[in-house]
Amino acid sequence: MHTTHKTLSEHKQGQGLTWGRLAEAAGVSPMTLHRIGNYEVKPNRSTMQAIAAALGVEVGEVSEFAAASEELSVAAQGHRKDPARMVEAVE
Repeated sequence: MHTTHKTLSEHKQGQGLTWGRLAEAAGVSPMTLHRIGNYEVKPNRSTMQAIAAALGVEVGEVSEFAAASEELSVAAQGHRKDPARMVEAVE
């Protein structure tokens, strides 16, 4: 299945939302949306999920989230505990 990516701005316009209303619905500040939309910051998973939910779309449908989502997945895989490398803490 092929997912079509649209920008935050395109999704916002398609829903007839203002930046302020989208920010309020997602529980983030308008400045946060601005910085994400300009690729100044990479949102964390919960922020991406909140914004996507406010837009009524999946996280993967927002172009600004594509790279950040992939990086989070790779990072999560890298942080899985490797029993061979676990060391007991010593007080």
